[in-house]
Amino acid sequence: MNTQFVLFSILARTVVGSDQGAAFNRWFHNLDPTNRKVEVKNTESWGRGVFTTTAVRDREKVMKIPGRWVLSADSIMKKGENIEMYRKLSDSDKLIAWLLIEKQKGIESEWAAWLEVLPETFQNGIHFTPRDLELVEPVATRHDILRLQRTTSTEYAIFKKTFPVSDTEYKWAKSVLSTRAWHMRGKEYLVPVAGMFNHRPDSEDSAYNFRTATGKRSQKFLKYHEISPDGSALVYSDREAVGNVELHESYGDNTNYIYLAYHGFVPEQNPYECYQYTFDALPSVKTSFLRSVSAPNQVCLHNGEAAPSFLLYHAVRSLPEKRLACLSTVNPSSKASALWSCGKHKSKSLKSAIKHLTRILSTTYTTSLEEDLALLASDRLAGAALAAVEYRSTQKEILHSIINELEAMLRRVKRKKNTVTTPIDEEL
Repeated sequence: MNTQFVLFSILARTVVGSDQGAAFNRWFHNLDPTNRKVEVKNTESWGRGVFTTTAVRDREKVMKIPGRWVLSADSIMKKGENIEMYRKLSDSDKLIAWLLIEKQKGIESEWAAWLEVLPETFQNGIHFTPRDLELVEPVATRHDILRLQRTTSTEYAIFKKTFPVSDTEYKWAKSVLSTRAWHMRGKEYLVPVAGMFNHRPDSEDSAYNFRTATGKRSQKFLKYHEISPDGSALVYSDREAVGNVELHESYGDNTNYIYLAYHGFVPEQNPYECYQYTFDALPSVKTSFLRSVSAPNQVCLHNGEAAPSFLLYHAVRSLPEKRLACLSTVNPSSKASALWSCGKHKSKSLKSAIKHLTRILSTTYTTSLEEDLALLASDRLAGAALAAVEYRSTQKEILHSIINELEAMLRRVKRKKNTVTTPIDEEL
């Protein structure tokens, strides 16, 4: 095939029509008998989703896509078509080029059943309009998405020298990858149908406790997704489900930024979400002290939890330098140690933290949490704009919850101002 491809019109439909859906499911079920345990149907608010046709158990295999239908840079090269063109492209761009070539073929493509039910448009970060970006706060997050857009533009400029398509077409195919590709042991795979599960936290997510978390990323994806020795892609259910209900899967231990930037939505519940709090620079003596106790430079603040390192930072921040010695035995992982090591100074530390978080809310955001919640309740938002406001409101909710906790701690401190013994962490 000549590499000078004619620009195509994206024909995919966001919603699967009844006839199209039936034809698609027939094609899907014919790939392997395992697939008859599930089918793809429309959901009320999330486009397509995967639904059970029978009850399934946790860890039950619910999908098998034979190896000939599993795409990777290696498998594309083995097909032997357009080899010279593909050699000039990165592994991800090989998959993008393949998508665009097959999409151009229309109904002549053997992949047409799947390609035609892929979303027509996406609302992830590379598609954010200037108006969408204005709604993204903090500004640092907006800049992260702008960098993502600039990187994509640079990659497109390189790609089109080999494969001349429009910016819109390139971003569409790139979004198919960012929302659906499997990343396993350094390789990227595109697996038809397997990317149609919608996200919902599983039991492991619900049991997550950031206080006891090790900080290591979860490997659950590898537990429920597998490339078998014969090249087939296998999907296992990460939960039990009765028949004829939507079967969700967990997308993993991601913060809301990942969902906003790469998927274009913000989940209703996310135990991994946090506010990334970076400690301001302090005078050298105080900075040296924080280093001496291995205090971090930043911390993820979770809903309703003032992290010990956060409290320690504000104890050091508000304490006169000549009194730093009273923190010499501090344990950065202990709330009580951070607050009570300096006796009467604990109230000042808490007030410093409350003041700083209140200033962040007033200077970092152009709207209040109350205004955001009213806007979300108005149904005036959709797509990327909706996701942007949901993102910033969850960040504000975390800050407000920590302020509430600090204020409660301050009230307890005042009640116990004459107490000699050191309270344990749980008393805070």
